[in-house]
Amino acid sequence: MTPLVRRFLKTVLFIVLFCLFSWLDASHLYTSPLISNDTAIKVAHWLSSDPAPEDIYAVYDYVVIGVNLIAAIVGYILVVKVVKKCASNGAPHDDFIIL
Repeated sequence: MTPLVRRFLKTVLFIVLFCLFSWLDASHLYTSPLISNDTAIKVAHWLSSDPAPEDIYAVYDYVVIGVNLIAAIVGYILVVKVVKKCASNGAPHDDFIIL
């Protein structure tokens, strides 16, 4: 398998993981937000001297995207390590996809 295909598969894997974590997180956030209103208002004041309500909602979005990004990175690293370990434990490299 060429390096270009491997890179493409790794990119697709990361995007799929990010979408999966975002979907799971969105279903959970309807019941309990990641940060409180007071924290969002304080961060909005830190980012802008006179924040509008849209700035406060943007803080929620930044936090959610950041948490999903971190979760996708950790999941990606774990998947790649597991695939490499499975490939090195006796599976022929021609028959097994190495990410």
